[in-house]
Amino acid sequence: MKSDTIIRLGDKFLYIDIVKTDAGNIRIGTMPELSKYLLKKRIKIGYVILPAPEASQAGDNYTGEEFLCWNKIRNRDMSSITYMGEKKNVQYLYKKLLQTVNWAFNRSKTKLVKTRRLQKIFRKKYLKNGSDHHFGKDVRLRLEEDNIIISQKGHVIYDRSKERKKQDIDGEVKALLANIRSKREYINHLEIIPLGVGNGFRGHTSNFLIKYADRRIWVDVMARPFLALKKIKCHWDNITDYFISHIHEDHVEGFTAVLERASLYSKRINIITTKKIFKMLKKRYSYLFPDFHLLVHHVNIIPHYTLPYYHGYLTVRLNHHVLKSGTLGLKVQFKNNVFALSGDTKYDSHLARRLRGKPSFDPSWYNDCHLVFHEVEFEDPNNAHTYYKEVKKIASRIHGQVLVYHSSSARYLMEGAKEYKRYIIKKGKVKVKDL
Repeated sequence: MKSDTIIRLGDKFLYIDIVKTDAGNIRIGTMPELSKYLLKKRIKIGYVILPAPEASQAGDNYTGEEFLCWNKIRNRDMSSITYMGEKKNVQYLYKKLLQTVNWAFNRSKTKLVKTRRLQKIFRKKYLKNGSDHHFGKDVRLRLEEDNIIISQKGHVIYDRSKERKKQDIDGEVKALLANIRSKREYINHLEIIPLGVGNGFRGHTSNFLIKYADRRIWVDVMARPFLALKKIKCHWDNITDYFISHIHEDHVEGFTAVLERASLYSKRINIITTKKIFKMLKKRYSYLFPDFHLLVHHVNIIPHYTLPYYHGYLTVRLNHHVLKSGTLGLKVQFKNNVFALSGDTKYDSHLARRLRGKPSFDPSWYNDCHLVFHEVEFEDPNNAHTYYKEVKKIASRIHGQVLVYHSSSARYLMEGAKEYKRYIIKKGKVKVKDL
């Protein structure tokens, strides 16, 4: 690999290549948490080539663009990026982003409105196999079956078939988890392990393992999930359920990996979510997994109704957030021990007065909780998330302990949930232990 021409970002499981040309930087594909890598390197991209979709137990090469868009929107940079590839692949990515990027609050933040932001950011360019595309006079792109060739001044500077690593991700995952027992033990308490408390911009994306009785529920599974499992010494086969709170990319980064494992080992997985969110998941992932309906079992949960679930009880509420398909808060009860996860939400006491009757604005939802993890925004009170001063108001009105998550900055302003700690709720008391 020519280091002066090609920049590789990522790790041995997931990576992308950026080819430096006289016409600008050309990125090959995408990957989960791409925007974080690009921000660190401060690399500006004008062109993206979309190869054929690929999925593994690490993730896929079509997840990662959403937070690139959100970063541009936050920075008020509406310059377009040209996405090139076969029509079906470009359209798949575009339609996937349409589910999320174009939704925003109105000025008063009382309701959702549809924008045309994606249309400004995402410029489509369809290419056929065997076709050439020219960038100015000297740079040429050629798509050949599953290969991408970029030439400059008549010389090949990038040949994807030669630059690609030979990977056996499935073999590596098997080896990583080989010494971890797959036997699941029954426990008599409620336990929560934060595997990430950040967001799509900073830190590890927020996701949690909830344990009670013989259930192991992974909430909003993270990218490269096997690395977290290795750290907590939990075998993948021990996970009984996956709860999806909503379809923003930082909450479904690892879902491809979950589906890929289900496909490889013919083990159907339980997905706990609402009908509307499940419909969006099916629409999004059936392109990568045509047998999606055979890989998953949908456990339908209805907002504001309690679902008895394997000796425990699950309750979800609909939150106030920038997504048409909805975002969920989750409450789990087991043997009179109660934990709640706020989920992504815009709680605001002023909004609460305007939107009376909306359940997500009623702090009494937490009254029976011994422990609450509440999402937080420390920097911008006008953000689509809950400003920390509003979280403090909630904390002052309920009896249980409130810890914040979904942010990796200014944590000293409120106590935050800590990654890879065990929060044990037993007989109504909360204890924090190391793994």
